[in-house]
Order: sequence, then structure tokens, then C-alpha cells
Amino acid sequence: MEDMDFEGSQLDQSTIIEYRDQIHSLQAQLAQMNAIMEKIENGTYGRCDICQKEIAADVLKDQPDRTVCHNHDASNSKLLGLEQTR
Repeated sequence: MEDMDFEGSQLDQSTIIEYRDQIHSLQAQLAQMNAIMEKIENGTYGRCDICQKEIAADVLKDQPDRTVCHNHDASNSKLLGLEQTR
């Protein structure tokens, strides 16, 4: 998406920055949703990207964008001293 040209507009700089931040956030959300749709179409949604094991349904209910299982969660791996490998 092209950046919007706000020159000559009545909007102040902070409003312009806020709008651009919102646009970037929405673009990131759309990309994330597209990635989830691709996984659904490929039959890989709900499987860990690292070990291919199923991610628990209750976890996916709370975090539908989750891509790794509990064993490969970055914060959990750090606590356990495990390294993520792809």
C-alpha cells in the first residue's frame, strides 16, 4: 500500500503518525490472517512449525495465531534452557 500524501492537509503531524501506525498495524494483522488461512488450506493449522505436533485446542482457542507448541514457545524454551531449531 502506498503511503498517503497528507501535505496541505489540515491534519497535524501527530494525527498523521497515528493514522500511519494504525495502517501498519492493520497491514500486519491482515498478513497474520492470510498466513493462518494458508495454514488452514494446507491442513497445517494447529500444528507446531518446529516439531509438527498438534497445538492443544484450548491454546488455539485463546491464541488462534499460535504457531508453536508449548515445548517450542520462546519464553518457555528460555526458561528451560532449550534452543529453538528450525
